[in-house]
Amino acid sequence: MNIRKDFIECSCGGHFVVMCTDNDDKYDYIYLSFFQYGNGEKSFLLQLQHIWHIIRYGTPFLDMVCLDKKEAIKLKDKLNLYIKNK
Repeated sequence: MNIRKDFIECSCGGHFVVMCTDNDDKYDYIYLSFFQYGNGEKSFLLQLQHIWHIIRYGTPFLDMVCLDKKEAIKLKDKLNLYIKNK
């Protein structure tokens, strides 16, 4: 497994996006996860839900978005259009 991770910080400085790609993945997916800086207090129930998500899905990311090549190109085109119009 050859995973590449890129971190993109939010303009506000309080959040960031992690973009992961697996160069060995035959399906060519891009995985996006969204995080908030800091280690805020979490209730015991929220911690259990997080652990259960890891056990059930094998990933700690509750808000992961998986894009195949077609959807990644659509996102790229939308971002380029946004940047061009600014």
